[in-house]
Amino acid sequence: IKLYKKNNLDIEFCTHYVNGDVSSVIKLIDCRIENIPDYYPRKTQYYTFNIIPNEVIINNKAHNTPDTEITFYNSDHQLLSPDIQYNPSLDGNITLTKSEPVIVKLNNDEDIKLDIELKPEHNEKFEINTKQTLKIKSNNPALTIDDVRNNYIDKIDAFNDILSFINSNKVVCRYWKLKSNNGVYTVFRCRIKNPIKDNKKEHLMMPLQAKKNIENMFHTYLSSHYRQNIRLAINVLNASTQYLESRYLLLFQSFESIILTHKEKNNTTFILCESEFKSLKQTIERVITKDVIKDSTTRGKIKNKLRELNRISLKDATQEFLKEHLIHTHDLWPLFNESDKLGLSEIRNIIIHGVIIPSNNLINIAVACEHLTIYLTRLILCLLGCDHRETIYSEEHLNFNSKVNDFAFWEHHRKSLTEALKTH
Repeated sequence: IKLYKKNNLDIEFCTHYVNGDVSSVIKLIDCRIENIPDYYPRKTQYYTFNIIPNEVIINNKAHNTPDTEITFYNSDHQLLSPDIQYNPSLDGNITLTKSEPVIVKLNNDEDIKLDIELKPEHNEKFEINTKQTLKIKSNNPALTIDDVRNNYIDKIDAFNDILSFINSNKVVCRYWKLKSNNGVYTVFRCRIKNPIKDNKKEHLMMPLQAKKNIENMFHTYLSSHYRQNIRLAINVLNASTQYLESRYLLLFQSFESIILTHKEKNNTTFILCESEFKSLKQTIERVITKDVIKDSTTRGKIKNKLRELNRISLKDATQEFLKEHLIHTHDLWPLFNESDKLGLSEIRNIIIHGVIIPSNNLINIAVACEHLTIYLTRLILCLLGCDHRETIYSEEHLNFNSKVNDFAFWEHHRKSLTEALKTH
């Protein structure tokens, strides 16, 4: 096999029992070959190189598989995962009991069971290794891995987006197992990395509220016109440590992308239709003569900006969106300039244009960033059909725990930042 400059290779090999029978077939799908050493002819030697597959499939022979079941193995999360209780007995044994798993309806015939698998680890000390799983039982005894790819993977990834949101930590499925009449398949998704978990983050809602809302949020998300925007926003909210200014820009980008989709959905990107604006533009251009502006270069620059007049402003589009969706914002730092005091959008413009912010004002940016986080979270909750008052971003919870939404608190920081950046 010629390996040089080879990509997208599929590689297959078998493992065997002692008697020679095949125990499993392992397929490496869509491989990339790296770090191949130079070849020297007429020399017998071993060569090592790296195989980086997109997917690994292990096919074991089926042994009495009465039910068809798909098990998706998730990265670690706590909210909605079954609780484990350790019950020691007088003879030194330990009995583990597991709380009843949460069940979420996938469709009319199938459910998703949020379960957990336990495996004892016998090291220097006795430990229990846990794996969070999503389990689906199917009525199709001949289900194949292609069926899972085509009909389940997208929905499981969507469900994990919602789990990520309510856990305040990224949740992903890195591998899954299919048991059916066709065999037992384990499929590893090699390009999906284990996310970094931030244990300091507070869950978005309490377990009771999460259990109550998860199914409706999931199905609303599946059919949402804003699904890609919501996914982007959830990923930004759950991103690991970032520089303050970078996080602020990413949060605002996520917010603005939702407003952009809203404009496209409602056909309100432009104020006038093309023909009406063309006539208006020509009228304005006729007024911009050398009698008004002598320099031809300056006249040209102004005329080049005229097309932007026909685009609805971010402020108007945002106000329409917030009014339509009844998102509660009265306790937060305003999005736009009011009474010559900076809004969150003006702060974004200052950052994106590279203005150096004095270090003693970074605390003001941090407070503004927290308010932008609250805006974005409440917005997503609304789009997913969930009441923000049942979460840690309710007015009462914020006021009780941090006072971040207290008017006197954030108004002080807004005034301070406005004063520091008034020349910009």
